[in-house]
Amino acid sequence: MRRARTRADASRRVVRAGTALALAAGGLALAGCASAGDVRDLEYLAWVDAGAVGSVEYSYVDELGRSRQAGAGVTASSWVHSVRGGPRVGLTVTPGDAATAHCAIVDRSNRSMLVVRNGRVGESITCAFG
Repeated sequence: MRRARTRADASRRVVRAGTALALAAGGLALAGCASAGDVRDLEYLAWVDAGAVGSVEYSYVDELGRSRQAGAGVTASSWVHSVRGGPRVGLTVTPGDAATAHCAIVDRSNRSMLVVRNGRVGESITCAFG
């Protein structure tokens, strides 16, 4: 025997479908996915005039829209790191003793310089874009 469909049954189906769509949309909003236009092949560059870089801290938004941060101690006169990300990027360079720090962020996707900065002796500097 087949059950007769009522208006209440149809209404519940519409509410369930609407709830599922709202949850799916909310999940996408929470993920914060970066659009394809925001994602780039980036190269972070840090260097000093004399001595060692000291340390670097960098940040970016990955392809899934998650904020990423990392840092490293550097004992060489230069440091280069590549990531795939965007749209907000940053690099802070702390020079070693009596050194002048420089930083740059390059968009390798279209071969353009996003930002470049030159510091003063012993001064930390930040390159940021977005």
